[in-house]
Amino acid sequence: MLTAPARLFIVTLLAEMRWCAFGFICDALGVTSGTLSSQLMKLSAAGIVEVHRSKGRRTWVRLTPEGCERLANHLEALQAIVSRAAELVEAGAAACDGPPPADEL
Repeated sequence: MLTAPARLFIVTLLAEMRWCAFGFICDALGVTSGTLSSQLMKLSAAGIVEVHRSKGRRTWVRLTPEGCERLANHLEALQAIVSRAAELVEAGAAACDGPPPADEL
């Protein structure tokens, strides 16, 4: 669910706030209200965010406790991938000293 860049950005933004205005998220993400609505529906259906419309018809969004946990788990997995990739690049850089011999092609 959080592998989509827009959804990861939304959830990360919400992690910093208690409630966030819909318009603020649109501006921060640089998307239309229709695009944001679509992403929020997916996140809401997954239990990651809660969407509330106030009496003034303003829409507010927040991260749920489950959303916080899922974000933390996702970021931990991403960090493990980045760490492993760095190890592979470092090890590979030492082994990449030129093209293979012609008889290996």
